[in-house]
Amino acid sequence: MNNIGFTLQSLGKIAEAEQMHRDILQKRQEILGPDHPDTLVSTGNLGSALQSLGKFAEAEQMHRELLQKHMEILGWDHPVTLISMSNLSTALQSLGRSVEAEAMRRQVLQKHMEILGSDHPDTLKSMNNLGLTLQSLGQFAEAEQMHRNILQKRQEILGPDHPDTLISMGYLGSTLQSLGRIAEAEQMQRELLQKRQEILGPDHPDIIITMHNLGSALQSLGRLEEAEAMRRQVLQKQLEIRGPDHPDTLICMSNLASSLQSLGKFAEAEQMHRDILQKRQEILGPDHPDILNSMGNLGSALQSLGRSVEAEAMRRQVLQKHMETLGMNNLVLTLQSLGKFAEAEQMHRDILQKRQEILGPDHPDTLNSMSNLGSTLQLLGRFAEAEQMLRELLQKHVEIRGMNNLGIILKSLGRFAEAEHMHREALQKQQAVLGPDHPHTLNSMISLAYVLYKGGKSAEAQEIRAQWNALKNPSRAA
Repeated sequence: MNNIGFTLQSLGKIAEAEQMHRDILQKRQEILGPDHPDTLVSTGNLGSALQSLGKFAEAEQMHRELLQKHMEILGWDHPVTLISMSNLSTALQSLGRSVEAEAMRRQVLQKHMEILGSDHPDTLKSMNNLGLTLQSLGQFAEAEQMHRNILQKRQEILGPDHPDTLISMGYLGSTLQSLGRIAEAEQMQRELLQKRQEILGPDHPDIIITMHNLGSALQSLGRLEEAEAMRRQVLQKQLEIRGPDHPDTLICMSNLASSLQSLGKFAEAEQMHRDILQKRQEILGPDHPDILNSMGNLGSALQSLGRSVEAEAMRRQVLQKHMETLGMNNLVLTLQSLGKFAEAEQMHRDILQKRQEILGPDHPDTLNSMSNLGSTLQLLGRFAEAEQMLRELLQKHVEIRGMNNLGIILKSLGRFAEAEHMHREALQKQQAVLGPDHPHTLNSMISLAYVLYKGGKSAEAQEIRAQWNALKNPSRAA
């Protein structure tokens, strides 16, 4: 029965797997007692299934109880106890308690280094988990260094083509993308894809993961048609291997729908988001985080189609089901589009407060909320407050969006020289990170040209506008 439970879980039939693990746990508790090793194994298996179903609070409780039993029976330093600690840290991270997760994962890593040494596979796995937590906390530079160290060790110990070495390449590529070094990330994902295709064959699950990550890099680089094509391939492979109802298939559908939306294919994106939402409701139940994300995505598609009233209604449902930050953020964008700026301001403040409490003051999502609040203050005509908010943002983190928004505020205040300086810095950073023809870079060029024109530098403004036209329409320039 236990093996059947694992098979069901691997096939995406997580609700059935949960029930089977519950049945096994109950039988083992009755026959073997609560502290028998097999009973404890079943407790961990059920916790894993609950985690996959998004029942993070219940999973945390189960892993916490299991950890306590392992500590009492086996002691702090037993490998099974450390596995329990690692599983509990995963549940904590899923609950948004990344600071607690980081502390626990540092403990696990320290124990593994003391007991097993720095080069043991379990130690490297602990380092890997800590790197992922650092990434979720926005500590990308430390995460990058950790993933580089793991990659180097695995290359030396296991060889360049070992599956664990290739996993490390994937995580490093993901971290580089988070750091905005998207061209590097794309190159690493391409190398990884080639290696995996040579070693594993075209249909291995790890190849699908790599293609998925490469599609995300292409999307971030503004190469939207390539991203769409890659994501269609990934979805097709997932459908063939895992079927239409597997959670990973639905993630691939969601990514493709995002690409379609970026390309202006709003009707197709809306239909795909509706299909995903329906499947997730059937498989996962009404309150799973992925369902709330699907509702938010559908609301975004409706917004893009100009159906703002429907979008607002959808996003209010998300908030009623779960006070989840992403849902609040999407709703506030709809409120702004409906001209409800005062309500949008209050919601932005609530989001900012929640993110500061949960993620900390310097997390990228927190900084993004500061930027959004500054933009809303600008829409309300409160330019001095908006300027102060965006200056605070720049002191915390030199963030391109904040620089552009501050440039707009300064322009609104008639301070064209300062606005020009801000837009030049933003453009320079975007050209370095995203490339000269990325949509965000082109938007910054237009913003700079407009500020130059308003500041009386019409000749330079025309020159930048001509460069923009050449990049925007390369075939015409040729």
